[in-house]
Amino acid sequence: MSDLEEYFDIIAYKIQKDGIFILDLGGSEDNLISFFFHDIYLIVEAYLIYYLSKLFNKKIGFKFDYNFGYRYKNHEIINLAKKFGFKFIGLNEYDFFTELQRSILIRKIIEYFPPSKFFFRFLGKKIPYIRMLKFKKM
Repeated sequence: MSDLEEYFDIIAYKIQKDGIFILDLGGSEDNLISFFFHDIYLIVEAYLIYYLSKLFNKKIGFKFDYNFGYRYKNHEIINLAKKFGFKFIGLNEYDFFTELQRSILIRKIIEYFPPSKFFFRFLGKKIPYIRMLKFKKM
């Protein structure tokens, strides 16, 4: 049984029939854009900055911001919730900018060219930081 299945099992036991359950996943959905951003772009950017700092003899720490959580597709969570007796009610997504703030380059682009924030917020709609799914216990 996965961690998420154990979690749903406990919640299903605790919530009474017709009870409402809201799950805040605290991260973006598992999709092509989030894969590219987290697993490729941020790593390449970190190495690029590190080697540029060596080239220009600057003291810049080399630190990866590993994501130790899991990324799930919305439909995976909804299907798993059904397995434990929950009916999907709705999905709300918020904060389309925080995930992109992990990038040093994106932060600098926004700092020197503030109108670019609108473009990055639009791009961030595919990787919202806050995803809340609402379920009802059947």
